[in-house]
Amino acid sequence: SSSTNDRIKLEVKDNGPGIPADQQQKIFDRFYQVNDSAMHTYGGTGIGLSLVKELTELMQGTIELESKPGGPTRFVVSIPMKKAVAVEAEQSAGAIQPVDQERLTPEQDAPLLLVVEDNDELRSFLVETMRNHYRVIEAADGLKAWELILQELPDIVISDVMMPGQDGFDLCRICKADNRTAHMGFILLTSKAAHDARLKGLGTGADDYITKPFNLQELELRTANLLQLQQKLRVWLQAQLISTAPPDQLPQITDPFLVQLYQEMDAKLDDAEMGVDYLCKTMAMSRSTLNRKLKSLLDITTNDLIRQYRLQKASGLILSGLDISTVAYQVGFSSPSYFSQCFKEQYGITPSDWVSQQN
Repeated sequence: SSSTNDRIKLEVKDNGPGIPADQQQKIFDRFYQVNDSAMHTYGGTGIGLSLVKELTELMQGTIELESKPGGPTRFVVSIPMKKAVAVEAEQSAGAIQPVDQERLTPEQDAPLLLVVEDNDELRSFLVETMRNHYRVIEAADGLKAWELILQELPDIVISDVMMPGQDGFDLCRICKADNRTAHMGFILLTSKAAHDARLKGLGTGADDYITKPFNLQELELRTANLLQLQQKLRVWLQAQLISTAPPDQLPQITDPFLVQLYQEMDAKLDDAEMGVDYLCKTMAMSRSTLNRKLKSLLDITTNDLIRQYRLQKASGLILSGLDISTVAYQVGFSSPSYFSQCFKEQYGITPSDWVSQQN
């Protein structure tokens, strides 16, 4: 380092592989990493030089580099040196105030994101950024991520591809193959720009694929778009499965998880004791996990879904000619009077009045 009367100059020289001329300005972009560089071995994230440049410019300085492939790289940081100005203690205290940074506090029901990244620096950066709008949990590897996924059922998983042990491809494949987690959105992050890597990522069932270096706003927009798509699917499923009037026939179900769930309800529909605990056992899920799954798909609780299905099934049986009392017991209500009460709460009309309207 050296200094003149008005500037401080700091020079840093390495013994690395050098940087091609066409990539020398790009290395200051956030998340940019030189392809096929030996530096990948050491887990670079593409954040460090971007931060150095921003801090240098904040101090009204400049940063330059000299490099060529096969040779060393030299960075030169030049910062203006200004004399400190003496001020009164009161003025100083008033001037040095923390800058208020706008930060949103996500609502309790805000979408839940899981960030999976083995590099601590990049993971922390992504978590803090996304926390402005979402609830965020994190994992440093694929195995820990899978535990969190089963436990928390996040709405979106944002995962790096290159991780020790279980990589992002494997994690995505497992999530999309399991009925409990297949509904979750999955975004893969990778520094691999090769076409076959993209195909592999999409082939595992990934909903989106972002190649580093990426623009942070792009990640935020892609996440928001994926959540919007999930909401549209949720509304569509609600329209298909949750009726506001007694249905003429049972809804058509294609979602594999819901198909299995409805089959389990059908198997013991005439049992008044059939409830959440029974479904949790047959679906191999905890009560909280099953409720979170149904909230993600239909925005409904397990108890409400069971009652909805009992009433839908009852409507079809009544239309087939069975009397109301028989139907009430066949679909698992403890008494015809309780069945009539639930029927009216759901459809705004008693079963007997509804039958009269059909004739």
